[in-house]
Amino acid sequence: MSQNPRENTQQRILEASLSGNISALVSLFADDAVVMPPNDTTLFGKDEIQAWWEDYFRHFRIASSVEIEREVTVGEHQLFEQASASVVIVPKERGPRIRDDIRDLVVWKRDASGTWKISHMIWNSIRPVGSGTNRYMTRMLQKKSGH
Repeated sequence: MSQNPRENTQQRILEASLSGNISALVSLFADDAVVMPPNDTTLFGKDEIQAWWEDYFRHFRIASSVEIEREVTVGEHQLFEQASASVVIVPKERGPRIRDDIRDLVVWKRDASGTWKISHMIWNSIRPVGSGTNRYMTRMLQKKSGH
């Protein structure tokens, strides 16, 4: 990331997610990063983060994402980014498109070389549970139908 911490850091996550580029996505994280995805266990470190995204992109593709709001607070060595977006996720097997409205909080830290990396990330849905937003529920329905 450039030295301007106010550039759209969220855009880098979005671009890697839309393309399914796991290497680009994982490269945004610090070695000791902590990620808390919705309806899942906490991930510790790049290996667990990479495995999670590999599993995700094995079953789903992010078709679109539109940022609704974004607020950035910059400190000397940390950047706090709060955002919300409307996303469309497509199961790679059968199943309807998943439309969701998410919100996230991403903490970036600047390392000794001046590079910004994600140290903590959490996101969730603002839609009610059971409204077709849960990727695990979608996978369970796929398994039940034999696909």
